[in-house]
Amino acid sequence: MVSIRIFLLTYAVKNLNFIDFINLRSDIIMNENEIEITTYDRLLRAWENSMELVRDYEMYSKRVEDEKVKNVFKEFAEDEGMHASKLRNMILDYKKRV
Repeated sequence: MVSIRIFLLTYAVKNLNFIDFINLRSDIIMNENEIEITTYDRLLRAWENSMELVRDYEMYSKRVEDEKVKNVFKEFAEDEGMHASKLRNMILDYKKRV
């Protein structure tokens, strides 16, 4: 409860919009703990998540009997596969530049 009060007080005093406040707060936390999440880290995580969604949607499409729902899951799997492919290419390009 105390941390919520401090949060609200700090937010009100600084007169920042909410997004700016959250960004400032995460910068402070990251600096205190000396953890840096790089662009590469974010790309890699997004790619891994995207590949997992492809597998999930494919599995759902095989386990659902309703044709309309099955087709939606197949479409989602294909779309997410395109996202995964694009993210993979971005990762490879990024590694070449850095």
